[in-house]
Order: sequence, then structure tokens, then C-alpha cells
Amino acid sequence: VSEGTTLLLTTQYLDEADHLADQIVVLDQGRVAAAGSPAQLKKRVGGGRIEVVFREAADLAAGQDVIWQTARGSFDVDQVERRITIPVTDGPRSLVRIAGALDAAGLEVEDLGLRQPTLDEVFLAVTT
Repeated sequence: VSEGTTLLLTTQYLDEADHLADQIVVLDQGRVAAAGSPAQLKKRVGGGRIEVVFREAADLAAGQDVIWQTARGSFDVDQVERRITIPVTDGPRSLVRIAGALDAAGLEVEDLGLRQPTLDEVFLAVTT
């Protein structure tokens, strides 16, 4: 679409809106619940989060201790998925710090990554 042209897209597929839209308006029962660029809306939900998935349940238990000492904040633990989720505000720095601490402790990690908020999370936050 050329500059200066407005296209109104309605969709329930928020990942589609994230990729296509410069500006997004979230409606809740006919009223504007939030408006802004995808990045602005995601910032409203908060920072990113680090997710660590361990290979073994024993590593999950030890990983909780390492992350508690490293992150010094609250985090969620999913025993079934062997996953720890840590909310962060300085994403890349925290990721490097946590990865180093887990490596130094000799823990086997299956997956480690920095995840940013999604528009689905924005929608849930502004409509509930």
C-alpha cells in the first residue's frame, strides 16, 4: 500500500495483524481498549521473558537454585514441561547472565531463549 493510504483490516488472527499493521486498535465490547503500534502495545504488557527447558527433571530442580541466585526475582516453574520462565526487563543481558550461570553449574539445557510478548498476550491483558 502506498504511503498516505489507509487500509482497515479486521482480524482475529493477531499474528497476522502484527506482521501487516503499522497501527492496531484493540476493541473490547465495542470500545477502544488499546491503540498503538505493535511494539507500543507489546511494551504495555511488560518486558520479555526468558524460558529455559531442561533435559532432565533433576536439572530442573538444580536450575531453580541457579536461577534464584542469578535472577533474584520471581519466576514460574512448569514441572511437566521441565520449564522455568523468568520475566526480565533487560532481556539480552539477563539471557547472557543466566546462560553463563547454568553452564557454570553444568546443567543440561534443551532450550533457552528470550521471548517477547505477543499481541495475543496484549489482547488478554487489555480485555480482562
